[in-house]
Amino acid sequence: MNFEQLLEQGVEKGIISSEQKECLLGLTQNVQQEKKEQTSAITFFYYLGGVITFCAMYTLMMHTIQNGTYFTILALGSFYAAIFIALGEYLWRKDEKLPAGIMHFLFVTTCSLIFMDIEKMIGFFPHFSDMYKYDNFIEACRLPVLTLSVATIVLNWFIAKCRPHAILAIPTISSLYAIYYLIADIFLGKKISEIEYQAITTFIYSVLLFLIGFWKDKITKVDYSYWFYFIANLGFVYSLSLYNKWENLLPIFVLGIIYVLIGTLIQRKFFTVIGILLIVPQIFSWERNLFNNHPTGLTSAIIITGLLMLNMGVLYNRNIEKVTNSLESVFPQNIRKYLPRYREKSESTHLKTTKD
Repeated sequence: MNFEQLLEQGVEKGIISSEQKECLLGLTQNVQQEKKEQTSAITFFYYLGGVITFCAMYTLMMHTIQNGTYFTILALGSFYAAIFIALGEYLWRKDEKLPAGIMHFLFVTTCSLIFMDIEKMIGFFPHFSDMYKYDNFIEACRLPVLTLSVATIVLNWFIAKCRPHAILAIPTISSLYAIYYLIADIFLGKKISEIEYQAITTFIYSVLLFLIGFWKDKITKVDYSYWFYFIANLGFVYSLSLYNKWENLLPIFVLGIIYVLIGTLIQRKFFTVIGILLIVPQIFSWERNLFNNHPTGLTSAIIITGLLMLNMGVLYNRNIEKVTNSLESVFPQNIRKYLPRYREKSESTHLKTTKD
């Protein structure tokens, strides 16, 4: 029984009036909205701090790898890894899950750099130590990168098993991409360095990430799908920029519309946001071509476009349920049931039945 149903019972029993019920509901909604805004701001600072720390640590480690001794790299990496894992465990015990997850992510990333240093230090892969001297860079580092990627996946799996957090999907996705990239180079006849092949390869991997994210959406307790979707988005845009070189904006406009539709169907707002960001350049391009020699007309058209988009956002937000239902009605019932929100309802119903 939720809070609104509890208040409704209070009205029926004469404990509170209808006006008091509405006041209490309004107060609760305001508190929830303020809490949500505070949580969003805190989350932003957590991720910002994590990105800054990662960039600084990675830059220093890569500089040390290129200019320092193996012992220096090992000592510096071990020092960072110890700090990250200690902070991660401390924050986890304090129930600060997000910053703890970021620390565990930094720990896994640092360990990957340590693994790379150890591979070079022991000399088991002789070409890897002097890989920058070879013309075929991929050929020189295929086996050591495969070993490094597998080691990272195993370590990350162990950490995620003990300390599950969504951000730990990133090391696995990155390592799998390295393996996929090296294998793709073999199948493409070592043409992976060409831009067209890079675009196709990245696009296929992004599709695979999206499908995995959709398959796991609403199933796991930890929302790993978020990062699968997010990195798939980056891959789509990156591959399109490689292949299209941003010269023809019409495919980007179409992709933006597809993004908005997908974001509505699977209830992921960042799909919708990225879709809008892809649509806007094409609209501005049309307006620029239409009012090429009329600055006043161009400015007016852009202002009107901005106001129309603002109004569309308000209407979309008010009628999101109707829009979603309209899109879902295109699909047959046997397909519609696999959408994430129905999957969530189905799982909740199953849990309730099991409990009863």
